[in-house]
Amino acid sequence: SVDSLSYWVFTDIFEESGAGDIPFHGGFGMVNVQGIPKPTFHTYRLLNTLGNEVLDKGDAGIITRCSESGKVAALAYHYPPEITQTIPGSFDSREPAETTLATGSPAQLDITLEGLSAGGELIVEILDTDNGDALSAWKKMGSPSSITREQANALKEASAATKLSQHNADASGNFALSIEIAPWSLVSVRQL
Repeated sequence: SVDSLSYWVFTDIFEESGAGDIPFHGGFGMVNVQGIPKPTFHTYRLLNTLGNEVLDKGDAGIITRCSESGKVAALAYHYPPEITQTIPGSFDSREPAETTLATGSPAQLDITLEGLSAGGELIVEILDTDNGDALSAWKKMGSPSSITREQANALKEASAATKLSQHNADASGNFALSIEIAPWSLVSVRQL
């Protein structure tokens, strides 16, 4: 349990190494030099949806409730078991990161929430390489070393495009989610 969490730097622009040579150069920031949010930005945003009471936690996720509003929120992730150690970062090459991101198989995610209001609304939000990942969108553009204003806007839109779906609890106040998720995915389930 923590009261706060700090990330090294908010943007890729910092004193030690400047702004980087290309839009996604592997810098530490949650936002690149053009102001495009990276997946890490969304991770912190989704962590912020969690409540202050832990209802359940496991190896790959947590279910919480906000003591003030009573709303329930869950956050689950798929960190592939094939990765057994931290991969060191490199400013010289994206290859270690690319190799790591290509590792792993999909996993089954099953979340059951009980004690919700009958028919209550929930949102499921998925962040993965196909949804909300500007780096993947940049690669699909051919990884240009400099981007136009139009490309920057398209990458900002891609970054904002996490996969959202709206659901309802059943008449008994239960909600079950059973989906297959890709490696390195982050899934948020929360009451509206």
